This record gives sequence, C-alpha cells and structure tokens, in this order.
Amino acid sequence: MTGLVLLLTLGGTWLAWEGVAAHDAVAIRADFDFRARDVGKRILQRMNAHEQVLLGVAGLFTGSDVVNRTDFHNYVSALRLQEHHPGIQGVGFALLVPASELARHTSAVQREGFTGYAIRPPGPRDPYTSIVFLEPFEGRNLRAFGFDMYSEPVRREAMERSLAEGRAALSGKVMLVQETDADVQAGVLLYLPVFREGTAGSSVGERRERLLGWVYMPFRMNDLVVGVLGERGPELATAIYDGDEPGSAGLLFDSEKANGDRTPALDHLEARQTILVAGRPWTLVVQSLPPFHERLSRHTQPVVAFGGIALSLLLTGLVWVLASGRDRALRLARGMNRDLLESGAALRASEAKYRGLFDSLMDGFVLVGMDGVVRDSNEAYRKMLGYSEDELARRTYMDLTPERWHPVEARVIAEQVLPRGYSDVYEKEYRRKDGTVFPVELRTFLLKEGGRPVAMWAIVRDVTDARAFQAQIALTSRLAALGTLVAGVAHEINNPLAAAISDQDIALGAVRGLRDRLRGSGPIDTKAEVLVLDEVVEELGEAQEAGRRIERIVKDLKVFGRPNQKDARERVRLMDVVDLAMLWLPAAINQTATVTVENGGAPDVVATAGQITQVVVNLVTNAAKATRDGARGAIVIRVAPGTPGMARLDVVDQGSGIEPAVLPHIFEPFFTTGAVGKGTGLGLSICHAIVSSHGGALTVRSEVGKGSTFRVELPAVTEEA
Repeated sequence: MTGLVLLLTLGGTWLAWEGVAAHDAVAIRADFDFRARDVGKRILQRMNAHEQVLLGVAGLFTGSDVVNRTDFHNYVSALRLQEHHPGIQGVGFALLVPASELARHTSAVQREGFTGYAIRPPGPRDPYTSIVFLEPFEGRNLRAFGFDMYSEPVRREAMERSLAEGRAALSGKVMLVQETDADVQAGVLLYLPVFREGTAGSSVGERRERLLGWVYMPFRMNDLVVGVLGERGPELATAIYDGDEPGSAGLLFDSEKANGDRTPALDHLEARQTILVAGRPWTLVVQSLPPFHERLSRHTQPVVAFGGIALSLLLTGLVWVLASGRDRALRLARGMNRDLLESGAALRASEAKYRGLFDSLMDGFVLVGMDGVVRDSNEAYRKMLGYSEDELARRTYMDLTPERWHPVEARVIAEQVLPRGYSDVYEKEYRRKDGTVFPVELRTFLLKEGGRPVAMWAIVRDVTDARAFQAQIALTSRLAALGTLVAGVAHEINNPLAAAISDQDIALGAVRGLRDRLRGSGPIDTKAEVLVLDEVVEELGEAQEAGRRIERIVKDLKVFGRPNQKDARERVRLMDVVDLAMLWLPAAINQTATVTVENGGAPDVVATAGQITQVVVNLVTNAAKATRDGARGAIVIRVAPGTPGMARLDVVDQGSGIEPAVLPHIFEPFFTTGAVGKGTGLGLSICHAIVSSHGGALTVRSEVGKGSTFRVELPAVTEEA
C-alpha cells in the first residue's frame, strides 16, 4: 500500500512538472516569435521612411528650374535627418554627365571654388556620373565628392534597376567610399532617379533620355541597424544577409560582432525571415541570448518538482505512520508540520522572485478571469493605464477599453480553446484612467486547470509612437506628391503661356510697323500690308488657342480639386447616363471608332448625373484616341451588375493597349502618353477623383496590342433607399 501511494504521487508530480514545462515553453516561444517578427517590421518601416525622404528630395528637383548647392544644403538641413532618421550617412545627388559634357562640367564645378575637382576614377567611358551634392558636406562624406558610382558594378546594377522601374532601388553589399581604416562597416545605397521636367516617360528609353541623375542615401549598416533595434540588442542576436540565403560573403550586419561575440543561449531559439527592401532581398536570422531566457524564466519547475517530491514522501510517510501506530504517527506529524512550514517559506520566496521578474517586463501583462474581472497585472500594464494596483484590482476588463470584447477575446471568454493555446497579434483601443484613448497590440493566452479554461493572459504593447511614426511617413509622402503636382501645373501652363506671349509679341510688332507706315507720307503697298494683317490674324489666333488651352487646364484643375461636391445627387439609371454621353461625344470619334452599348441590367445608383456623364465621355474619348493608325476600332460600353452591392460600367477598346510600366501612373495628375500640347493630362485623374467621391472605384486592365478595359463600379441603390 505504501509503495502504491508513493508511485501515484510521484507520477502526479511528473505530470505537473511536464505541464509547467510545456506552458513555459509556449509562452517563451510566442514572445520570441513576436519580437523576431518585430525586428523585420521595424527595418521595413525605417527603410520605407528613408524612401519617403528621397521622394521629397526628388520633389525639390522636380519643382525647381535649377537646384544649386545652397538650395540642396538648406533643404536637407531642414529635414533634421539625424534627429528623425538616425542611421543615415547622408543624402546626395549624383549627376549624369555624358562624355561630351565632361570638360564643361569639370570647369563649372571648379569655378565654384573646388579647384582640385575631377570625376573619379579617371578613364574614358560614357556616360559618367558624379556625386556633386552630399549633405552633411563634412567628415567622411568629403571622400565621396566627385566619385562615379556608375563605374562600380554593384552600385550600377541598383542605379539601372531604379531607372528601369522608375522607383527606389537598394544596392547589394558594398564598401562605401566614406570608410576609413577605423570602424569599417558594410554598406548599402538607396537610389531614386530624377528626371528633367518632372516626367519619367512611359518606357525605359524615354526615362533614360530624360534622366538628370539620382538622389541617393548611403548607409553604414551597423549605424543603421543598431538605431533600429534599440533596446532589443541585449536579448536577441540579429544577423542580416544580402540575398535569399545567409552566407559570409553577403553578411551586412552581425549584432554579436558589434557586441563582442556574445554566445547564444544553450537552448536558444532561432527564426529566419526574408524581407524585400526596395527590390533587394535581405535574409534576417534572429537568435535568443541568455538575457532573454533569464528575463522570462519563471523557475516554477524546480518548485513543482521539489514540492511534489516532498509532498509524495510526506503522504507516503503518513500512510506508513497510520499503518505503524498512533504514537509513531504523532511523531511523524510533528516533523511533517515543520517540513510544511519550511516548504511554505520556500514557496513564498519563489513567488516573490517571480513577482519581481513579472513586474520588470517591458510589455504589459494582465490576467483576466472568465467573468471579465482583472485578477493580476504587472507594473508596465498599470503604468500604461495610469492605475495603481489597488485601483486596477477593483476594475473589470471592460472598464479599460472603449469597445466591446474583441472577437479573439470573446472566443477565449466563451471557453473556446485556441488552436495553439495563444492567439495571433491583434489590435484594439484602451482607455487610460484620465479618459484618453490609445492604440495597443495584443496577444492572448488561454490558461486552463484540469482541462477547463479558467482565465486568459494578455500581452499588451502601446503602439502610439509607432502610429505617430507612420503618420510622419504619410506627411512626407503628401509633401512629395504636392511638389510633383505643383511642378506639373507649372509645366503644363508655362508652355501655352509662353506660346501666347510670343504670338502676341509678333502680332504687336507687325501692327506697330503697319501703324508707322500708315502715318508716313509715302505710297502704301496694299498687297504687302494685307499680308502683314494676315500674319497678325494668324499669330493672334494661335495666341487665342493657347489661352483656351490654359482655360481648359484651369477648369480641369477646379474639377480635380473639388470632385466630391454632392450637390444635385439623385437616383440615376446608368443607361440614362450612357444615352446622354452618346449625345455629348465629339463627332470626330465616329471617324475612328464604332461605339456600341450593351445593357446588362445594372441597378440604379445615387450620383451627380453630369459628373458620371463626364466620366463616360472622357473614357470613350480616350478609347478612340487609342485606336491604331489606319484602323477603325470597336468600342463597347457595357452596363451590368458589379460585385455584390455595386453597379458596373465598362469601356472596352481594341486599341494599342498600355505599357505595363505606365499602368501604375495612369491616374496621376498631368501624366499623359500623348504628344506635347495634346490634352492636359488631368482627364483620367478627374475621372478617378469623381468616381472615388461617389464611394466607387475606377480600375484598368490592359494588354499591349490587344486593347484596354476601364471599369467603373458605383454603390448600388438598396431597396430600402
């Protein structure tokens, strides 16, 4: 009997020990995976922010006729990069210099006071590039002045890729020319092409012809990544490799070399992920270090093991005592009482140590019972919400959030077991004690006893700063877009305005000459003077046409700037809109295309009929222009139900199609593939703005040589409406 009791109690202790070990392993793995993914997320956020800075610098060139060294210095200084974007070695501009312009370019820079300036490395080639602007223009950066990055294969590949794709491109691993003999680090460069007149062109050939140079950023990887990782450095070992697989040749950053080759934990965790940074794959390898395991170690297994063994022995002894007699039982009972007191003291000491570790965690932890009452929390959680421990103990979980249970939390409270014992990361809002609301990211764990859910743990992280950082990125993007729009307006209006002024000057000169001849006393050559008047009429006609073009641009800008006016919106049949558009179509369309209408029974929509008619006329006119020379195209206007809850209108042509490189820019203001002076480049932008203001979507599918389909989807009128 005594042996059976000992065997059963030791078996129970072993099961409890295994359960605690499994629970601790799940919690540690979940926290590690969360932080490993966060490393990649932070790197991508930081590189996206750097790309937005380059877009803003490119906007400086786009919105200016000439950018000199002072303009560049003032603009970059105003960005305060070291304060807002630590890790950037500098921001520069590499000018494209054809071989025929080399001597003139060198002389121009030397006249600025740089008498020893020359493009490096020397040697004949075509074209050259030269780093002419680089801020801050001091220290290590002075070594890069005049360097031809295009002459080096790795840098050249990234520059060519950015030109071909018309967007930012990251280089492979290089040794920056800024490096000295001390603290040598691996480097990468981020390039963005800059084009003359602010337009990239619809093909690689056109972009190459309009290329002015590249704005770029050089990065020293240790300086960049250490600024991104921050406080995560002591707990996680991070290595970054250039390419899809880790290898010594592609090693860009190794936190352990930067921190004295620390050794990973004996039972360390490892995670690998590949991220795409500006078209360049990086492989991240993250390993846990001893401080990570020490911070999360709960030391509950030894307590369970020793406590269980002690309890097993005590119960076995108790059975033996009962079997051996009353006197012996009394003696053993006194000894057992002493042992229990000592064991209780050990357990209390262990609990105090666990509480200290629990309160030292940087993320907030909260334990919520199945009744929604807060049972426990750590110091970081209470500080995040502004409550003391006593105040929080009297609260329910619903007091802390302005919204109802999140679906994930509702599943836990409803005692639905999570597949892995813990949830994916999800977002919601919390409310502080002072009433302010802030965003958080959470991961929820299910706590069970005897196979039954009894509570849930939640790991909570305040993401207010991350949201603010994303808002700063969005603001930088909007400023870059504004620079592009202003440059486009200036370019589109400047051409017809210059033509109008020139025509008026010629006409005015001819009229003044005629006036002077009429004032004279000599004979008048009527035929010659009629020719002069004909020239005046022709020049004034051209000036008038230029003025009308400016008038059209201003009118389009007005519509583009205020597409969401909701005046006169009413219930409209799409077929009525199409019938009206057919009456408004220019007569010239009938010479190049045959327009047919297919009625598939689309539901009604609430819209401003005139604006939607303008969209249809514009799309059909563009489809007619896409007809290949010498061919008569067929254009189909198709009206039908769209996706659930939407009405659809398609304009289908069999024209020349749209190049894939052009498609992403087709709805941008002032972007046009037509000849100079043909259209304002605002038509499709206005259509897109009108459809969006109605709560709909305008999309395009196109195949070169086979034609295009422009699709308008608008919210359908419900029966209740």
